Amino acid sequence: MSTKTNMKQTGRVEVAAKKTEIVAPAAPATDLPSEGTLKVKAGVKYRGARDSYYKRLTEFDNKPLSAFLESLKTSPPALLTARSKNAGQPEAPSGWIRFFVRNGVLTIQ
Repeated sequence: MSTKTNMKQTGRVEVAAKKTEIVAPAAPATDLPSEGTLKVKAGVKYRGARDSYYKRLTEFDNKPLSAFLESLKTSPPALLTARSKNAGQPEAPSGWIRFFVRNGVLTIQ
C-alpha cells in the first residue's frame, strides 16, 4: 500500500525508521615513545600554561624524556584551573608532549 493511499484511508503517514549506528569513541593515542632524547626548538613564544611547559622543556633540551617526565611529577609547571572539575591537579604530560610535537617545537629521538 502506498503512503498516499494510506494517508487517505487513516489520516496518518507512516515513516520508515532510520537506522542509527552507534560508534564507540576513539581510544586515547599511545603513540608517544617511552624513551628518547628531547630536541627543543629555541625562541618560540607562548603565553600562560603553554609558556610554562615550554620553559620546562627548554631546560631539558638534549636530555632524556624520562628525566623530563620525572620533573613534571615532582613539580608540574601549571595546574588545572578552577573551571575544571579537577582544579588544582596537574595535567597529564602526554597531551603537552603531543602538542609540542604536533607544532614542530619538540622532537624525540
